[in-house]
Amino acid sequence: GKTVDIIKSRQKAYLEEYFAAMPEGERRKVRWICSDMYEEYADCKRKYFPGAKLVIDHFHVVCQLTEAINQIRARTMKELDQSTMEYKFMKSKWKLFVCHRSNIPDKWMTSKTTGESRHYDELLKSCLEKSKSLSEGYDALQSLLDYRYGEQSYTDASKFIGFMSQKLLNCSSDLLRKVGSTYKRWRNEIAMGLCRNEEELRLTNAKMEATNNLVKTVIKEAYGYRNFERFRKRALLILWGKKR
Repeated sequence: GKTVDIIKSRQKAYLEEYFAAMPEGERRKVRWICSDMYEEYADCKRKYFPGAKLVIDHFHVVCQLTEAINQIRARTMKELDQSTMEYKFMKSKWKLFVCHRSNIPDKWMTSKTTGESRHYDELLKSCLEKSKSLSEGYDALQSLLDYRYGEQSYTDASKFIGFMSQKLLNCSSDLLRKVGSTYKRWRNEIAMGLCRNEEELRLTNAKMEATNNLVKTVIKEAYGYRNFERFRKRALLILWGKKR
């Protein structure tokens, strides 16, 4: 879990310069690379780490779909009367459209104008009925969140991603079809992130995401840095000190 280094940019030129400077013997020891679906990472993996396996963290897989659902929700809201409870529910309770159905609280929403009260479950169902695309996206997300991450084999995970990609490709929304196409293109790498591998490991870059948040805080507290090397040294000192 230790941060080894911080690279100036994830643009291809910076990545290639950085990885090319590593001894080939060291690069051949790398067995897994866990990242998001950034094409340049895949290119560097193929060029500099041919013996490693690329793993797409399941967090980024879910994010791809939730971002599409949020855009569809915003589109649907524009077609509704702003005085309706459905509109107000979609605007204020947007997180309920991108979470597992089991996390929907047992609460009621009351209209300040009419005094009408409706349960969250009823309002969510009513909102989904307003848009076929929103309903399709929500259904697909529930299938993805229901998946038992880290408990299935690679073969089962690959079949599941194939099922999910086809399900999204058959949707009416262009946003959902785009997500389905992304899942199809990265099917093998996503499956590697969903399964427990041959060494009984569940691979994720969750620690890296947490580190990214800490690094952003370092930048924010300093109101930015003009010199990258100064920022890099300070961030690494903070990260290493925190690790100890």
